[in-house]
Amino acid sequence: MQLHPLQSLADVIVSYQFRGRLPFDEAGDFCVVQGKDIDDQHVFHPEGLSRIREERPGLYARFCLQHLDILVMNRGQHAYATCVWCAPAHLIAATTFHCIRVHRDFPLPIDPRYLVSFITHPATQPPLPRQAPRTPA
Repeated sequence: MQLHPLQSLADVIVSYQFRGRLPFDEAGDFCVVQGKDIDDQHVFHPEGLSRIREERPGLYARFCLQHLDILVMNRGQHAYATCVWCAPAHLIAATTFHCIRVHRDFPLPIDPRYLVSFITHPATQPPLPRQAPRTPA
């Protein structure tokens, strides 16, 4: 079996770093995934997502999530993960998440569900904090 570092098969994307509280706006054109949108079994529930308005055109474009992206909680004792099974248009993750996006052109098929179970496995948890990307100050 050949081992591959994560960066060879996926991109790790840091979420948009909001300054202060989220600028919620029911008429906003972007949905935001927050911790409350993931249940105790680490399942993403897209119904009822909070909305925000883009502060200036193009600001959030590079942070948009896609179908089968993996969200990893970057706070707390355990870095649980969940898969974005149905991404509404213009969906971004709150600051509390990192996103893993599997490369579509990787020579071997990578099932995001496998990565989710690997990340959340108890044996994987201890080294994760050392592997996480650093958030810019």
